[in-house]
Amino acid sequence: MKTPSPAPSALILAPGGARCERPAFLGFLAVCLGAVVLSAGPFAPGRLREMLPLVVVGAATVATLGHLAASLPAQNVVAIALVNAAGGVLGFRPTREGGMPLLCPGLLAEGALGNVPLPILSATLFWITNVLGARAAAAWVLRPWRQASRYGLGLVAVAAGLATVGVALLAERSPAGLTATFVFAVVQLILCVPWLVDKRGLRHPVAVQPALTWALSVGALLLIGGGTRD
Repeated sequence: MKTPSPAPSALILAPGGARCERPAFLGFLAVCLGAVVLSAGPFAPGRLREMLPLVVVGAATVATLGHLAASLPAQNVVAIALVNAAGGVLGFRPTREGGMPLLCPGLLAEGALGNVPLPILSATLFWITNVLGARAAAAWVLRPWRQASRYGLGLVAVAAGLATVGVALLAERSPAGLTATFVFAVVQLILCVPWLVDKRGLRHPVAVQPALTWALSVGALLLIGGGTRD
């Protein structure tokens, strides 16, 4: 008997995605620990200290996308990364010459990424992890209601709220800035929905790893000393 061919989407899963998920997460944990230790001691020169937030958000992005690659086709992961990266560039680049960014101006001024080289890259990587990690944390919180008819709407709302909390902890405190962050996160999450849903009809268990990646990355940035001080 001829074996039926797998669905087309099943043929283009990210190569080795499941095998890379755990190493990427463990590597992220090692980077966080190393960054916190270096920032707390006299071992790192000033230039290296400035790079630590970029290294942390870069490792967090790899771990977050690595988790998605273990369960979604490669083109989905690429699309999700591009949508959030485009949102990060749009939100964090200055609106005009010498002007302030549309989104979270404090993050690139006195906030967590204020002295980092390549600030737009750092902010974009942070935004990718912040949005996707907040969505994972929201899914974990709302897991008892996964079968509810309005679960999707609740997931977007809670995820956007948590993404706003992540930004508030690091930089933005004004009501207008937090409102803009929430709305921006809602738009990003809605745009990602077509690629976050597995078209093969598989129902994946709620994973805590990306939520931990999000929480630990924000915590590491705060411990490194980048968060706004009142």
